[in-house]
Amino acid sequence: MGEFTIRDLAADLRLGLCLRAPDGGDESRVESAHTSDLPHPARYVLPGELVLTNGLWLDEVAPEEWISEVKEAGAVGVGFGLSSEHPAVPERVVAACAASGLPLIELPEDLSFALVSEHVHERTTGGATAGLRRQVLRTRRLVERLAGGGGHEALLELLGTETGLAAAFVGPGGRIIAAAGGEPEPETARLASLAALRRELPCTIADRVCVFGVPTRFPVSTLVVQAPMRDIPDEARLLVEQVAVYGAFEDGRARALEDARRTMAEELVALVLADLVGETAFETRVRSLRLDPERPIAPVASDVPIELLHYAAEASGATYALAQLESSQLLLLEDPAPGLPEEIAAAVRAAGAEPVMGCAGSAVGARALRRSLVEASAALRLARSRGDGERLVREREIGSHALLLELLEPNVLDAYRNVVLGPLERWDGEHGSALVETLRTFLELGGHWREAAARLHIHHNTLRYRLERVEELTGRKLSDTDARVDLFLALAADARPRPGADD
Repeated sequence: MGEFTIRDLAADLRLGLCLRAPDGGDESRVESAHTSDLPHPARYVLPGELVLTNGLWLDEVAPEEWISEVKEAGAVGVGFGLSSEHPAVPERVVAACAASGLPLIELPEDLSFALVSEHVHERTTGGATAGLRRQVLRTRRLVERLAGGGGHEALLELLGTETGLAAAFVGPGGRIIAAAGGEPEPETARLASLAALRRELPCTIADRVCVFGVPTRFPVSTLVVQAPMRDIPDEARLLVEQVAVYGAFEDGRARALEDARRTMAEELVALVLADLVGETAFETRVRSLRLDPERPIAPVASDVPIELLHYAAEASGATYALAQLESSQLLLLEDPAPGLPEEIAAAVRAAGAEPVMGCAGSAVGARALRRSLVEASAALRLARSRGDGERLVREREIGSHALLLELLEPNVLDAYRNVVLGPLERWDGEHGSALVETLRTFLELGGHWREAAARLHIHHNTLRYRLERVEELTGRKLSDTDARVDLFLALAADARPRPGADD
């Protein structure tokens, strides 16, 4: 195949091009075409390329600088596409091309860059080589769009331009992340997310819808293409698969940002629990988590793995922050709707796991949030004690005395229980008796003598003797209500998990 030059391209009457600044360079050989509107495109330009642009960079970079960069990168010409913003090629662009000896071609507004690129490909390569080069160039354009910060939207735009396919990225629960050419139906999007969760990709989920993605444990974005899989040509299918993969790369970038945000959330929770953060600093830190400090925050403590908890929160559409604690995971939900925890639990179940979750009431401000964090921790401990299907616990289910004990400093609680129960523990240790167990059973059964004696498998006179010894050692009469409360709270404090103990 002979050489294909700038002059050959401009002379093709089917395209309606106009050669504006030849200056002798119009005989340069064209190897391929490349589209770019980056302010500094040189790192993506290959030698022998015709660079197609709409001039979106003109507000950021001087034409002389931009033309110089692409010339030094090895470009053999510039194709400037006319648009409503630039109905004519700016004179400074024409002058810069003329001064640098870089040919400039004017493209009419109704001529797509994709058509020009395909024309160049057909003239410069043939057969399998042409297809391979197209895929290489498309891969580079995908990378360029991600590097430019376009995200999922830019990937779909390129897919639509290259193939004409309508597509969308959907997230957990079928949430629409980005769409081009129309959004899929909500039920279609939900089924697509489930197919990704089950790693059944690629697959067809409706007569005219197919799904692509990278099989991962908890997928963030899944590509939905609104066309029958059998109708997608092989070359277009290859680009679809590439877009799905690069969507996963974009998910990885977002995940890295989320990890940094999680670290900030963990620092905030630690400061709140230690009562070491003022309200002004608290508000600043909450804003850094992309939450509104003026709106209530409801903590949810959970044993669900952090990746699955993130997936479930995304599926619910919640506004939230995540924190990894020593013995649990924590969701900070901003102003949650009444049924939001149940929605998150349902998403966890859909992923094949049991939602073990303790939910606290909403709070505004650091001091109120500290109480809610304690509530969530207490609710989680109760959730752990329940059977499957009943392990989502709300704050209203927590005993008030348990919450009171949670709010006290551990050293204060230890001192209190040692004063009240210490004499009984020492007596049990020296005499091999069971005064603490006897007292606990007696109080748990509401002070009923016969029931307590039966549970302990002792005679009721033996029970009476033991309780008289308890009164003597503690200085508290069991007939006195205040004394019973003291003993009950000391036993409850004794049953609390110690710091560092297994939950």
